[in-house]
This record gives sequence, C-alpha cells and structure tokens, in this order.
Amino acid sequence: MLQDLVISLAYAALHSNNPCGLLLFADRVLTWHPPSAAPQQYSRIVTALEQAPVMKSRQTRLAPALNFMMNRLSSCLGVIISDFHTDLENLRGLMDAADSRLPAHELVALHVLEESEYRLTGIEDGLLTLRDMESGHQMPLDLSRKEEFNALLRTAREKSIRTLAGAGIDSAVLPVGAADIQARVNTLFSRRLAARV
Repeated sequence: MLQDLVISLAYAALHSNNPCGLLLFADRVLTWHPPSAAPQQYSRIVTALEQAPVMKSRQTRLAPALNFMMNRLSSCLGVIISDFHTDLENLRGLMDAADSRLPAHELVALHVLEESEYRLTGIEDGLLTLRDMESGHQMPLDLSRKEEFNALLRTAREKSIRTLAGAGIDSAVLPVGAADIQARVNTLFSRRLAARV
C-alpha cells in the first residue's frame, strides 16, 4: 500500500504539471530525487521505490530528513508518509527554526498503519511477546488486557498527531486496507486548502 500511495501522489502531482520529488529515509536520508516536472520523473520515482534499499536501522529519525529537504529547497509542499513510531519531541523546534528562514515549507503527514498498530482484535486471551523491530526491545502482553493496550495505542497515536500539529503539520491516519483511503487523503488536502482561504 505504501508504494502505491507514493506512486499515486506522484502521478497526481506530475499530471497537474507540478514538480514532484522523492526522499526516502530511515535513521538518515537513503534516496533523494529533487523535485522535477520532467516527463521522466514519474519513472525515476517508480524505479527508486522498486530499488529502495532494505535497511536494518535500529531507529527511524524524521528530523535529519526534514533538515536535508529544507536545506535544499526554498519552498515545497512535503508529504511525509510513515507509521510515525519515532521520537517527535524536537520537531517543533526544527520547524520553528525553518519558519524563521524559509517560511514557504508546508508539510502534511500520512500515518500508514497496519490494524495491529492501532487496535488488537480477534485474538484470544493468553500471553504474547511483542518485539520492537527497530530497537529489539521485547515486552510481554497479557491479551486478557487488550482493551487497555488498545487505549494505550490510541493515546500514543493521538500524541503523535498533536505533536505534528504543534509543529504545523496536519495529519491523516490511513489504516492499511481501509476502503476510504482516497477520501481521507482528499479530506486532508481539502482542509489544508480551506485553511489558506
């Protein structure tokens, strides 16, 4: 779904004669294709996604990617696509610093989440060991308390959305497999457009 979403956004931008670029990151920038409206840009982006390196990074870091982009572009509409399971605490300071010198950056966030990342359902009671794929940290989960766990997941997601909003980054949550993904993306961009009027 992630790759399809990026390709769809790139197609929409280029079809409207808007420059489009691609930045892939983990703990650092992995791939960078500067924005272009050239006809071959679409195939460049598709190829870059197909050939994206597999990272064994222990951490996802958004700030270096944003710094990289802001130092190379005087203005842009950036769409950040991530699960946002990362530290966002220094994000507001980064965005405030960027605004002081480059006020033309506008960012939106698309939270792409598997169902198990925002809600556990259909699982019988028992003991389950969860492992963080980035840190390797493990923790036991008593599934008889899954409603409490679901509440914690919801709280963490809401905190990420609030932190992003505090830095001026509007969000939409896109559950993998949801039937209304296009409508959610359209609503996000419509809301941003209405805020400018």
